[in-house]
Amino acid sequence: ARAGDAGGEFRADRERRTMKCADRIQDELSTERYRHMITRFDEVFSAHLAEFLRNLNSDFGQKSNAHLTNLFLKLDYNGYCSETLLSEKKQVLQK
Repeated sequence: ARAGDAGGEFRADRERRTMKCADRIQDELSTERYRHMITRFDEVFSAHLAEFLRNLNSDFGQKSNAHLTNLFLKLDYNGYCSETLLSEKKQVLQK
């Protein structure tokens, strides 16, 4: 009977630790600082990705860079990145 009690106590203690950790993470995720960090990360990542794809696309169609063309097509397989780049370019031109 004692072994069963120890197992139940261990599970209950583990559950309390898990809940405490989950609450701490939830509190951190709901802060303005975290939202700002994620927004900034998205902006920086998107800018770097756009620049990288522009550089790949600038050599598009040249036989000497067939591997770069292939890489660009694989990275942009569904057209999302090129569509995003075009929409950003249109927004800049409209300003």
